[in-house]
Amino acid sequence: MKSVMYHYIRPNITGVNNLRYLKLENFVKQLDYFADRYDFVTKENFLESIKLKKIIQKGIVLTFDDGLSDHYKYVFPELTKRGLWGIFYIPTYYYKYNDLLAVHKIHLMLAYNDSELVYNRLMDLVKPEMLIDYKIKEFREKTYINQDQNNHEKLVKRILNYFIAHDFRSKIIDRLFNEFIFSAEDIIKSFYLSLEQIKNLYNNGMIIGSHTISHPCLSKLDKKEQEKEIIESFDYLSRIIDHKINTFCIPYGGIHTFNNHTINILKNSDYSFAFNVESKNITNYDLNHSIYALPRYDCNEFMYGECN
Repeated sequence: MKSVMYHYIRPNITGVNNLRYLKLENFVKQLDYFADRYDFVTKENFLESIKLKKIIQKGIVLTFDDGLSDHYKYVFPELTKRGLWGIFYIPTYYYKYNDLLAVHKIHLMLAYNDSELVYNRLMDLVKPEMLIDYKIKEFREKTYINQDQNNHEKLVKRILNYFIAHDFRSKIIDRLFNEFIFSAEDIIKSFYLSLEQIKNLYNNGMIIGSHTISHPCLSKLDKKEQEKEIIESFDYLSRIIDHKINTFCIPYGGIHTFNNHTINILKNSDYSFAFNVESKNITNYDLNHSIYALPRYDCNEFMYGECN
């Protein structure tokens, strides 16, 4: 069984030079490719596999991260047309604060501006003592390895998502964002799923899962901070829909982005399963021993999945 992860999916866009997105036409082609090559796991068989801790049906499971409006505008109609289902993992920060997630502010700064310019300004603001996690080998070597990005783009993302201390991160990102994106009001309005859209996805057979509140790298947080991100996000979603399936998705993904605190919190919070990011199939071993860190492929690891 293969789980595949998606983020931005949209038709051709102009004026946003560096946003990494999968063209809608290629998403359609990739679904055709999956149907011909692997087939899709039914929702019923997937959940039965989780329950029995045994693979019931081989095939593809589709997952969509970050609660993006793309998923309702473009993905949902295509899945409905084909009689498919998916799991949609939603961070809840926007619904409380009416603001973009820090990770998306980084994407947009780099999309609308030259990455070297953003990097140079970042270096003006960041002090060496802020980069407390620079020496973590996995953060330096195992992040953004499957993405086609220039060096400045990778450095900006690594510094802001991994190297910088959590206490400094939001302030630095907000300052940069306010300098490079002069007006985000219109962007915010159309960037994420609305609450009604979430309900409609759920009512039409899609699974809705938690993706934390603010999409942090959980391994950089202490246990109490992780509990807040993991538990409160699910509680918020539970007020929107009548959850019958408790599922979670680890932000960013990779073994360097979570720790034993993460797994224990998920286990004690009655989550049924959770996804990580790891380029391998889900096996019976994973269902029995890694149910809170199930592997997922990035869509760009398959034909037609390369993002612009």
